[in-house]
Amino acid sequence: MNIQRFSLKSIGKELGHLLHRFHIIIFFLVVSAGFGFAVLHINSMLEETATDDTYSSSIDAGSIDAATLDRINDLQKSSQVVSLPRDEGSRANPFGE
Repeated sequence: MNIQRFSLKSIGKELGHLLHRFHIIIFFLVVSAGFGFAVLHINSMLEETATDDTYSSSIDAGSIDAATLDRINDLQKSSQVVSLPRDEGSRANPFGE
């Protein structure tokens, strides 16, 4: 067995050669791992429930006036089809339902 083969200089040279050969793949893996960690970390922060029980809303429950309540009740559901008045001189949207 050749002891010189396992010297620090030869190991460093081999490591440098591998780094030079696979630098794009290593970069891609490091960036992908960073993005994956960021997504998982942000997701876990968003899923945490707020533990602040001292918050109180500044809006009173009975502060909506009658006009606003009528406008809210007049809103249509998203499942209802609304037909808009169409100008006869305009073109029809080919992507419309």
